[in-house]
Amino acid sequence: MEDKLLINEVAKLVGISSHTIRYYDKEGLISSSYNDSGYRNFDLSDISKLLNIMILRESGISIKNIKKLIDGYSIEEYQKYLEIAEKVLDNELLKIMNKKKIIGETLDKIKNRKIGFSTEFKEKRCFQLINEIGYEEKINSRLYYNIFLEKKIKNITYKNLIYKLEKNTMKVFIEDDKGDYNLEKGNYLEYNFIVNSEEEIGEHIKKYYKNIEKNNLQTENDIYILIESHSMLITAEGYEIQMFSKIKS
Repeated sequence: MEDKLLINEVAKLVGISSHTIRYYDKEGLISSSYNDSGYRNFDLSDISKLLNIMILRESGISIKNIKKLIDGYSIEEYQKYLEIAEKVLDNELLKIMNKKKIIGETLDKIKNRKIGFSTEFKEKRCFQLINEIGYEEKINSRLYYNIFLEKKIKNITYKNLIYKLEKNTMKVFIEDDKGDYNLEKGNYLEYNFIVNSEEEIGEHIKKYYKNIEKNNLQTENDIYILIESHSMLITAEGYEIQMFSKIKS
């Protein structure tokens, strides 16, 4: 009975593809022998080395550094590479946890979605001023890109936009923990609605003012429009906008 294994047998045994084993062979990480038929043979020491390589790769260590370790290494070098790999995995884990948090928060918002008027308690939130524009002005993506560069704002994927409506202009903010503008905590009159275009927002602003007047509500003069990053995904209904102002205590 042949006491050495063929490449497809080794692949099944250790749980990786034959292609990957050939790649490791090509890179000089393993050195297989050949039988009389020209097929690669693997003995127990080859399999042990292959398993060690797989552990190192799963630890995030590069092929280049694995080759250095295989060619001859001290335990200190081995420890150094493992510590670097551990930091890489910690960062990956943190990214995954942040993504999971975002998915969870978005699911909560969808499940608890409210359309119409309600009174909501809001915690303190920080925003950074991006621009101040007139109501007749169109939002210019190039202008905002330059502002983001100037203010060193990166990765806006999950940052929410907020518009503060004033008499003749509106201020545009982006949510930022280090921002210098605070939205104070307290009870707010909140109005959630669906639109298909920016033009429709004006009609909802009028509706918001009418609701305040009709119910004789005492609110602060500042009215905000919030566009959350997840709400910009347009569905068959449109996309969701949130409008609110602080109720006077």
